[in-house]
Amino acid sequence: MIEKFQSVPAITEQIRQGYRYYLMQYDGRSAGYTAILSEPAEKSLFLSKIYVEKAYRGRHFTSQTIETIKEICRKENLTKIWLTVNKGNHSSIAVYEHLGFVKVRDVVTDIGEGYVMDDHIMEATI
Repeated sequence: MIEKFQSVPAITEQIRQGYRYYLMQYDGRSAGYTAILSEPAEKSLFLSKIYVEKAYRGRHFTSQTIETIKEICRKENLTKIWLTVNKGNHSSIAVYEHLGFVKVRDVVTDIGEGYVMDDHIMEATI
């Protein structure tokens, strides 16, 4: 799964498709990253990825990143942010709910090679 979604070729292809990647830094060190895709026709922004290195968790990187993404939405006249999160990822779900996201539906996606993603789709209104 890492090779399919997080490898250099995968990220390069995502950037070619319009995804924007942002690096989180703390004291000059990489602390994590996020990837987004604006969907102007839908007036929405897809939060594809948000990863914070374990050593930097609990320092409000996620909330700061969501605030930055909301500002991007305002500048681009987008009215919602949406994301997918694994149904079993209770800690991330709790964080997203705390940040104003709500579960809107569930989706099961076959990603090949015998793997499926069993996710909630969550949205936050801007």
